[in-house]
Amino acid sequence: PAWMASDAVGLLFMPLAGGPTERVVACLTTAGGGPPRAGFTRKSLHLWMRGTPGHRRFTVVSHPLRRAHDVFVRKILDPGPEGFPDIRAVLRDRYGLDLPDDLDGFGPARHRAAFLGFLQFLKGNLSGQTSVRVPAAWASQAALVAALAEIAPPDMVLRAEAMDVGLSSLRPGLPPVSPEAATPLDTFYDPEIENAARAAYARDYLTFGDGNWR
Repeated sequence: PAWMASDAVGLLFMPLAGGPTERVVACLTTAGGGPPRAGFTRKSLHLWMRGTPGHRRFTVVSHPLRRAHDVFVRKILDPGPEGFPDIRAVLRDRYGLDLPDDLDGFGPARHRAAFLGFLQFLKGNLSGQTSVRVPAAWASQAALVAALAEIAPPDMVLRAEAMDVGLSSLRPGLPPVSPEAATPLDTFYDPEIENAARAAYARDYLTFGDGNWR
């Protein structure tokens, strides 16, 4: 598993794909005086757990709409080396999303339309109604958290928007987590976008009790 352990503070971070992993790792690096240990196998993970009495395990869930938009931008709209060019091509050619190779002039109206189309695609994709694979980056967080329990259930499921409170309850005195970066979602968020996210991620909204993003 791609989990990370800070020996100095006895914390095991169980990141969910598409979540704020970098922000948590930065916090643990500061707290532990170096980056957390990674690259666990199931055997080495169990060895660490047995050899670290009093350890705590945690994961972080994000608001489904914020997470979907972050993944859309990083993996589809303007994908880097770890993007999904195959799915991007399908979304553009089969589903008609406006995903130009040159994003100059790609303003809020076009961004909103493309993201709304992505959310509508996710509704079918997550319910198994498309032939496109479901990457972990946008899979249901409820399903991902359930999968964690097959190896070791987390002690706490923290919310991305309130990580400082959650982490301080695990280990008092941890340094603050950096705030969420600004997002273009603020420029076009409206009830239609929220409702499309709720339709795609009904299970997550129900499981984690999420309200509207704004």
